[in-house]
Amino acid sequence: MIDDDPYDYCENDKEAEWRNEAGWAISDFFETLKDQFRELHFIPISTEKVIANYGQDRPGEEDMRPMLQEIYREHGWPNLNQYRKEECLKAVQKALVEHYPDRADYRELNDEEAKDLDARIKAAHEKRYPEYAEAATDA
Repeated sequence: MIDDDPYDYCENDKEAEWRNEAGWAISDFFETLKDQFRELHFIPISTEKVIANYGQDRPGEEDMRPMLQEIYREHGWPNLNQYRKEECLKAVQKALVEHYPDRADYRELNDEEAKDLDARIKAAHEKRYPEYAEAATDA
């Protein structure tokens, strides 16, 4: 945990003055980042993408973050001795394909799953934009 007032936790006034200027020790900064992942405030949705558990959700994605957090916990997170990373990332992609296809990552899918994702995205767009579906059938 990071205290608000550096004069409460620093060893001397010189260090407290430096920390009072919004400067962080590198180790503190990275420990804070690790805490964000441990607590699932930052949620990986692929090997390259992370969403933050802060602020406004995209319209229609209000339930996505709690769903993903639950998937991580079901796979042993945050206990790294129990966490099953490969199974978890596959479950995350499966849930994204099923519920939030625009957020799924093709790099994490096999060919069959990618084709299914294409179909789901097309159906979602046609539902959202009926004029798109009509234009595609007229062509």
